Amino acid sequence: MKWCCAQFEFYVQRAGERGIGVFADASDESRPAFFVQFRAVDYGVEASVTCAAPVSMMVEVGILRCPWCGADLQKWYRKRIGDLNKPHLRVQ
Repeated sequence: MKWCCAQFEFYVQRAGERGIGVFADASDESRPAFFVQFRAVDYGVEASVTCAAPVSMMVEVGILRCPWCGADLQKWYRKRIGDLNKPHLRVQ
């Protein structure tokens, strides 16, 4: 795949891991959505974490452009959206 920039590629590869990741949700094939997500723990571990105070295990924000290079994500990845599609990672 041709990436818009090295930083975007790096964070796509980290999607679902603790820290920052980037992914898409192509459930609506006509208009896939892109997200930057911060996770306190790896995907699948959330339920095993207990805390005395409320804690956000993950936070995400929708994006239209690459935060690092400014590329229009809909245009840049429209032909390869399946490679970025990870709707299971969305905040429920």
